[in-house]
Amino acid sequence: MALTTLPLRLLKTTRSTPRNSLFFRSIGLGLMLMYLPLLTGCGPGGNSGDGSVIAIPGNGNAYGQSKIRLSPTSLDFSATEGASNPTPQTVNISNVGAGTFNWTVTTTAAWLSLSPDSGTTPSSFTATVNAAGLTAGTYSTTITVTIVDANTPLSIPVTLTILPATPAATISLSPTSLAFSATAGGSDPAAQTVTISNSGTGTLEWSVTTTAAWLSLSPVSGTAPSSFTAAVNIAGLAAGTYSATITVTGVGATNT
Repeated sequence: MALTTLPLRLLKTTRSTPRNSLFFRSIGLGLMLMYLPLLTGCGPGGNSGDGSVIAIPGNGNAYGQSKIRLSPTSLDFSATEGASNPTPQTVNISNVGAGTFNWTVTTTAAWLSLSPDSGTTPSSFTATVNAAGLTAGTYSTTITVTIVDANTPLSIPVTLTILPATPAATISLSPTSLAFSATAGGSDPAAQTVTISNSGTGTLEWSVTTTAAWLSLSPVSGTAPSSFTAAVNIAGLAAGTYSATITVTGVGATNT
């Protein structure tokens, strides 16, 4: 008996099941949709982009975030050297979202104080400047606002400008005293002139007064350098010695 053999060839092919492919693509799309809000919820560094808010996770809104808002987001103070302190300014801290948050504020500037230095939203703190001893110039610092549960604190830039002291005038008089002599019942003595000059800086505006009825002054005001005349009227005065004072006042003068 003849034996006949038949050659057989096994062909192995790999096919992906359409149902499985659709299943994995659906999972991928779902992950993208779930992850997209997390990517678009905040700007760089966790901030929303305007520098005044910070995203805090796990507060129950649509994306599980809340935002802290500061108003204003920067402070500017101005004062004159040696003069009074500028008006304090208030910063409001509020929460855009659900829940409340605890906050603290700090600064490293010795001339700036914060009160209160902690609280719970919504609330505020006051920034007060003590310019005593500061010379003319510009001073800068930062207020750091730290929110519990937030990874990154917020910063409030603060600028203090100290202006140069206002120029001060100084009154100078020549002569510094006057003496008149007359005979009772006779004529009045000759009038005398007093010169007013400014030995300081700036502008000196002056005025003069006296309480003596027998003494008259003209003019009674002016701007240095200038002068006024003192005239005596002895009518009705008996023999004797009479004294009076002329008061010279200068606006803003150091020795007025």
